[in-house]
Amino acid sequence: MLTENHLRTKDRRGDVRVPPLSLTPVERPGESGQLADALTESLRGVGRAVIVSGPVASGKTELLRGLADRATTQGAVVITATGSAPEKDYPFAVARQLAQALPLEDGAARRLARLLDEVSFPEEAAASHGTTAVARVHYELCSHILRLAEHAPIVISVDDLHYADAPSVEFLLYLLRRIGIARVLLVLAENERTPAAHPLFGAELDRQPLHRRIRLELLSSAAVVDLFRRQAGLTDVERLAAEAYAISGGNPLLVNALVEDLWAEARGRAAERLAARVHEPAAERAAQPQPQPPPPPRQPQPPSRS
Repeated sequence: MLTENHLRTKDRRGDVRVPPLSLTPVERPGESGQLADALTESLRGVGRAVIVSGPVASGKTELLRGLADRATTQGAVVITATGSAPEKDYPFAVARQLAQALPLEDGAARRLARLLDEVSFPEEAAASHGTTAVARVHYELCSHILRLAEHAPIVISVDDLHYADAPSVEFLLYLLRRIGIARVLLVLAENERTPAAHPLFGAELDRQPLHRRIRLELLSSAAVVDLFRRQAGLTDVERLAAEAYAISGGNPLLVNALVEDLWAEARGRAAERLAARVHEPAAERAAQPQPQPPPPPRQPQPPSRS
């Protein structure tokens, strides 16, 4: 059973203390290396697209954040967007996030925002000749991205693609077909679903020679052991990790949650023991008999008269 007893260490006075929690991201050197390779190729002017898939909470978002940090240190401009279930039926919701994140001059940003308004709201779309306005959005947004890539590498990261609205997915395909010789890396993350959220997108993506797929597996038992070993102060690591793996099935989010619960329980009990030690001396003093004041000094007696 996962209990605080596996976290105990002693300080110099022999008091029980709990070492600090040191959760670190789950290491995926193989998948991180593939993203790093794609980034390197895009920096050289060879556009790339990567789609990262896996079960819920398998570490996709974490992997995208790691890529963003690496790209930023190498001088790339990182543009991010995230799909959302409540906005899935809102046209160009993801594309609007990308447009708002682009480092554009005020005038260009306002013109692009007006174009998106025309195709996003029904009352505007009715007067905008439908497909013509959509084509303008595709062209203008893609052109801005490609022009920016002439001055600095661009990394476009879209998380939760399975929640993206269909018009935004169509724009991503439009962009994908045009980044072959641009310094652009397009990275998309999606949950594995049956049926697929955007089957036509997947089929079109597979036709593009510049793309690759990365699938995140759940953690193996050995990976869970490695994660537990990185926590300072843990004892009986193999047994703890085996229990965590049996409970979580290797889901990184659940494994980290188990470690956090372990630390929270241990710290709570350690705080209780500390409070008891702080109040114990006072209680002991109150129970001890209080010292009595010394008797008053005796007054000298006057000499007797004989």
